Amino acid sequence: MAQRGQKRQRPTGGIIAKLLVVFAVASAGLAPTLFALPTVSVNSTRDLPDANAGDGVCDTGAISGQTECTLRAAIQEANSDPAPTTVSFAIPTTDGNHAGGIWTIAPTNGLPAITTPTTIDATTQPGWAGEPVVVLDGEDTGGGTIGLEASVDAAGSQFLGLSVVRFAGDGIRINVDDAVVAQNFIGIYPDGSSGQIGDAGVYVTNGATGVTVGGSQNEGNVIGSTQDAGIRVNDLGTSVEVSFNTVGQNLAGDVRESGPPIFLNDGASDILVDNNIVANAPFNGIRVRDVSNVTITNNEIVESSDGIEVDAGSSNIVIGTPGNGNIIYNTDLAGIRISDSDDIRIEENIIGRDSQGNLGSETNDGINLDNAQGDIQIVRNSISGALFDGIQARDSAPVHLTENLFFD
Repeated sequence: MAQRGQKRQRPTGGIIAKLLVVFAVASAGLAPTLFALPTVSVNSTRDLPDANAGDGVCDTGAISGQTECTLRAAIQEANSDPAPTTVSFAIPTTDGNHAGGIWTIAPTNGLPAITTPTTIDATTQPGWAGEPVVVLDGEDTGGGTIGLEASVDAAGSQFLGLSVVRFAGDGIRINVDDAVVAQNFIGIYPDGSSGQIGDAGVYVTNGATGVTVGGSQNEGNVIGSTQDAGIRVNDLGTSVEVSFNTVGQNLAGDVRESGPPIFLNDGASDILVDNNIVANAPFNGIRVRDVSNVTITNNEIVESSDGIEVDAGSSNIVIGTPGNGNIIYNTDLAGIRISDSDDIRIEENIIGRDSQGNLGSETNDGINLDNAQGDIQIVRNSISGALFDGIQARDSAPVHLTENLFFD
C-alpha cells in the first residue's frame, strides 16, 4: 500500500513482458521489433457498437469514408484483445453532443463490462484542464445499470477524468485487482450540478486487492450525490487506498450525500483512508463495519451525525497517528463512535473545531465507546464543544487515556 501522499505506481506488467520478449529476441541475434501498447481513440459521442469487434480497428462503420470510434466500440475492441489497451479521447467540437466545452456520451443501455486490462483516460480529451470535460450520462440506460465496470481479466484497469452521472446502479464498479479510479466527478456534472447515482459512486468488491480510489493530491475524485455510499469497499476487498477524494459534496459544497460518504464493510481489510474531505452525511462520515486493519488519517469530516463510526466486530483500527490526526466538526452525536469492536487506537484528532481552530456546533460526545474491547488507546486528542462527555465509555475494556485536551 502506498504511503500517505505517495503516488501509487501504475501497473507495468504488460510493458515489462514486452521488454523481456525484445531482450530474448536480441539475445538470439535477431533484430528486435518493438510493439506499442494498443491504443484506440474515441472520436464520437454516439452510442453505436463496433462493426467488427476484434479486427483491431475501432469503427462503427456507420459513416462512409470516415472512421467513427464510440466509447462502446472502443470497449468492445479492448475486450477482444487480452493485451493492455488505452482508450483515449479526441472528440471534435463539431460533434452533435458538444456544448460549452463539454461532450456528453449518453448510452441507451449498459456499456459492456471491461474484461481485459484497459485504461479509459478522458484527461486526453482536448479541453481538459484538471476537471472533466467528457460526461457519461446514464439517464436512458434503465434500472440497475452500472456506469463502468472492470471485471473478469481486467486487473490493472484505470478510469480517469470522466464525469459519471445518473446511472441507476454504481457509477464505477471494481471487481478486479490493481485498478485505479482517479480524477473523476461522480454524481456531479462538470458545472457542479447534481447528477445523482442510484447506488454507490465507486464500489470495490469481490475481494479486489491493490485498488486505489484517488491517489495523490491531484488525483482525487469528487463524489457527490449518490443513493448509497460515495465510496464503498466491500466483500473482502484488501489493500485498498482511498485518498485525496472529496466525498459528499461538489466543489461548491452544496450537493448532499444519501449514504455514508466512505463505507468499509463485510470483511474488508488493510485499508488506508487518508486526506479525504468528507461532508454532508446524514449518518456517518466514515463508517467501518466488520473490517480489520484500517488506518484513517488526515481526513476532514464535517456535517454528519457521527464523524467516524466503527462497529460490528471491527478490529485493529487506527484513527489518527502522530502528526496525522483527523479534523472532525459539526457532528450531531459523536465525533468518533466505537461499538462492539476491539484493538482501537485514537490519536491526535481534533474534534469540534475546524482546520482554522474555529469552534463548530456542539456535539453530544467527543469520543463514545460502547463495548470496545482489547487494547484501547486514546492519545493526545483535542476535544471541544461536547454537550455531555468528552470521552464516554460503556461496558468497555480498560481504556488508556494519555494527554488528551478538553475545551468547552
